[in-house]
Amino acid sequence: MDFSVINEENYDEIISYMKSLSDEKYRDFHSKLIPDVVSKQEVMGIRLPVLRKLAKEIAKGDCEGYLSVSGTAYYEEPMLRGFVISMMKLGYDDSVA
Repeated sequence: MDFSVINEENYDEIISYMKSLSDEKYRDFHSKLIPDVVSKQEVMGIRLPVLRKLAKEIAKGDCEGYLSVSGTAYYEEPMLRGFVISMMKLGYDDSVA
């Protein structure tokens, strides 16, 4: 998938791509661990190594565009957002601002 430009128009494509990376058995298992936090429908079931790899791909592309449009509809979205932030290449001026 191309992450060179991320905006509101193609964010749905990212969600579809994330759903294609999901593992149904893992989703069922993980949603049982957090029953009071989210419902099963809000968990995609993406394993953490896969999320980290996706974050790395996004961080190489338009990470600022991703951060501006990323949502919280699914349990994995805030985690992916945190991974992307941690992998961003920031200069000194950006990091102290």
